[in-house]
Amino acid sequence: MRFSKAIKGIKLLFVSEFFNIASLVFLLMSSVFVLFVTDEITPEKHPKAYFAMMTLIVIYIGFGILSFLLQFIGLLIARKDEPMFSRCILFVVICAVSTVMMLFASGVFNKINISIEEISNLLIYVYIILGIYTIYERTGDKAMMLVSKLFMLLVTIFYAFILVMHFAIAIVPELDESLGVVTAVLELLSSVFFLIYLGVVKRMMRLSEREALQSEAATVTEAAAETA
Repeated sequence: MRFSKAIKGIKLLFVSEFFNIASLVFLLMSSVFVLFVTDEITPEKHPKAYFAMMTLIVIYIGFGILSFLLQFIGLLIARKDEPMFSRCILFVVICAVSTVMMLFASGVFNKINISIEEISNLLIYVYIILGIYTIYERTGDKAMMLVSKLFMLLVTIFYAFILVMHFAIAIVPELDESLGVVTAVLELLSSVFFLIYLGVVKRMMRLSEREALQSEAATVTEAAAETA
């Protein structure tokens, strides 16, 4: 059984996650910059520091946009082989909208947007892994089904801690900057593990596709030999 569309989609999801990690690295850098460089960064008081911080944020946004586009396209392609990927698309859009809103929102509304973004991220990961799990369930690959379950558990645990961090920040706003760095680190780690998972899946699916093609070629050759 071949899943050429799913393989193409997962390749794009892999590249998308790479850009997402790059985006999170610059987000973490900007968070650390704010935490350790100065208490208040304004263009009037600290023009150089402000320019450096804004540069990090712009790069973070740029990589985030690339990640969103590749993820969206990858899911559109992959869903042609497995409908489970279609469920991700809604959460990808919700996550993108909430991320944009975070740039302009403040106070309680901003905290709501952050929570929506984190939950959407978790659901995106869960449904992508479920889509891949379903493909392996259809092919009977129990080893990769187990791997998918383990990575889903791992990602869920990371995001449980992330949501706890946001809850703590909501209760104690003074911890916003320090816990914000911890949250960024947890998001980065979850994305790295998800990238590793997609890399394993991509490699295994490529090998399965190659074996399927070789099997088809052997069948055609045998049929031709029998006909002759």
